[in-house]
Amino acid sequence: MLVLPRLAAAGPGGDLLAALTAAGAFAAFLWTTSGLLIAMAGAVSHDVLKRGPGMFRACALVIGAVATAGGLAVDGDAISVLVGWAFAIAASSFGPLLVLGIWWRGLTRHGALAGLLLGGGAASAAVVATMAGVGHAGWPAVLLGTPALWSVLLAFATMIVVSLLTPGAVPADVTARLLSLHLPEAVRRPARAGSQPGAGAPSAARPIGAVAPAAFPNPRRWATMRARGQDKSS
Repeated sequence: MLVLPRLAAAGPGGDLLAALTAAGAFAAFLWTTSGLLIAMAGAVSHDVLKRGPGMFRACALVIGAVATAGGLAVDGDAISVLVGWAFAIAASSFGPLLVLGIWWRGLTRHGALAGLLLGGGAASAAVVATMAGVGHAGWPAVLLGTPALWSVLLAFATMIVVSLLTPGAVPADVTARLLSLHLPEAVRRPARAGSQPGAGAPSAARPIGAVAPAAFPNPRRWATMRARGQDKSS
């Protein structure tokens, strides 16, 4: 990308285009890294350490130093490989959590935490082992170089098994929360009568069990959800 402008236009014009391309690339790098740095520093200082702006600045310095050291450690690896590793770790931790958290009412916090730690940790360990030179060829190289092939399944299995072993940790309002995620907006939050011209006083929100079955396309699934959440309000 940096060489192409000079090949397309020789002389000062090509140099100017190359300089503009490099400036745009560095601006994109700084914008992305600064956003990630702020997000990580804010999560650690506010959510984990429960501190104020002073701790946020300290976390930003520490995380920035760790990220810089990690970047220098993988300076010789291809960017395509590094991106694949990053997505493999994300897919092995947050991927199963998002899928099960949205679609399975049996997920518990114990299962979610265990799956996050085991899936993400296994993928990270495989990446570190590959960087250290473990498994140069054959199946070890494939399994360690592309950990998502097995670490995603490991995270799913861990979350499901641990959640089944800890059924008492399922939140009491899980059905209402899943209904709020999957039911249409008109069903979850019925329009109030007072919000339309000429209507009378606003009506109270209807409980989920009182919503008309016609608003839900699958009658059998509607009956099951209504039985589970009839005492929950929208």
